[in-house]
Amino acid sequence: MRLYFVRIFPMLFAIGIIYHLQLIDRIEEVPYTEIHWRKDLQKQDSLRLQGKALFRQYCSACHPYKIKHRMPASDLKGVQKRWSIYPANDLVQFIRTPDSLLQNQHPRAVELLEGTYSKPGFPELDNQQIESILYFLDQEVDP
Repeated sequence: MRLYFVRIFPMLFAIGIIYHLQLIDRIEEVPYTEIHWRKDLQKQDSLRLQGKALFRQYCSACHPYKIKHRMPASDLKGVQKRWSIYPANDLVQFIRTPDSLLQNQHPRAVELLEGTYSKPGFPELDNQQIESILYFLDQEVDP
């Protein structure tokens, strides 16, 4: 019996160590998610704050935001849903240079601008700034 134990024990011990090392490798592969969630939340929060500041600077003069009285332009609640049947770049281009879409007879631009006031364009805004405005509108304006 002792001879059997002496031969089997080292083999079981080696299997246990190998299994333990494999578990350690698997644990090290999985990132500590709480830190990543915090970074994502901080990124989203800074994106929302940047979007809020840009909205107030460029959009709030014409578009309502959490107010009840009439404004010259429409409420931007759900703007991405209304543009969802068109390529995403069309909405960005409409924010930057709406007249170019109107000249190309884009159906949504014609629907919004034909026979109404001229929408000012904001060619100085880059994609990240426009994305932050749209993110802010999605986070803040939706009920």
